[in-house]
Amino acid sequence: MADLIRALEIPAGCSLISTRTRDSASGSVSMREISYVPPVDLYGKDILLLDGVLQSGVTLDYLSRMLLAQHPASLRTAALIDKSDERKVDIPVDYSGFKVSGSFLVGYGLAYQEQYRGLPYLARMG
Repeated sequence: MADLIRALEIPAGCSLISTRTRDSASGSVSMREISYVPPVDLYGKDILLLDGVLQSGVTLDYLSRMLLAQHPASLRTAALIDKSDERKVDIPVDYSGFKVSGSFLVGYGLAYQEQYRGLPYLARMG
């Protein structure tokens, strides 16, 4: 996100939200509870919702719906890494850095067993 903001040639602000997920089962039905904090006032603003690694799409879909309920002027989605072959929810991604299939990546903030997060580039494991 920091690199993206530095590259923008228009004034932009940032708000970080943290999602929390809790998986549970009721009989044979799997359920996922998602919440986010802190609430952000989005009314009338142009919003770009960023995700580092977009896999299932469940969380991004939930957040998009919750944020749209606040009536922003616009809402677009972006992901650094788009793993569309793992999608469980049909959510469009307006911007993606890399489309990856079946790879595990490290670096640039992504870790494997808490290692490699600090690499200044993305690398494929294995």
